[in-house]
Amino acid sequence: MNILLITFDTPAHVGGLEARAREYSYHLTEMGHKVSLVVLSDLPKSDFPTIHADRVILLPSSSRSLLNSLYSILKIAKASQSDSIFLLTGATTPIGLFLLLATFGRMRRMIFSYGKDLMIARNSFFEKLLYHFAVLIADKVGVNSLATARLLPALARSKVTLLYPGVNPVPSLTSDESNLSHGVILFVGRLVRRKGADDVIEAFRLLSMEMNDIELRIM
Repeated sequence: MNILLITFDTPAHVGGLEARAREYSYHLTEMGHKVSLVVLSDLPKSDFPTIHADRVILLPSSSRSLLNSLYSILKIAKASQSDSIFLLTGATTPIGLFLLLATFGRMRRMIFSYGKDLMIARNSFFEKLLYHFAVLIADKVGVNSLATARLLPALARSKVTLLYPGVNPVPSLTSDESNLSHGVILFVGRLVRRKGADDVIEAFRLLSMEMNDIELRIM
């Protein structure tokens, strides 16, 4: 496939979506797909990290640059002959909705939905309308967990696909990290039921029956 991957969350920052942009670009490229990563951010180019993709394009995200950025994305899609567009973030923004409509019938269209997107949509009729519209016109809706999938509106159920976070196959270990005297399991996330902290605690209990020198840290 020839994929146009779009995100408003710059890979230069630390976070779940930012990591997905980096790792999805890497793994899709390694699988033989052509990936053009478009990052809408006002981050200076000098601060932007190295990304493994065929093309990485940094466009301004400010409201005054909206039309120019939209025009640039459409030009990029045409020049790269993209057959698929994946909105990793921003599906309910003016840019996201315009791109979903502009590529209707010409490209496969996928959006990514986090639980947080659904929570925001529930607090505002207008946000809910935008969210349902984006889900309706998308061909596929990616989610980060089965818990999020169960929260989606009925019209999206047949479009859902579970996408796990990308994992860097070559993690960098310092000498201190590679010589830990005991095992450490780290859980980082909000302490709400859908994040599964209770599953981690139960798994740790079972593991501790076989391994004495391990530690669970919840942040």
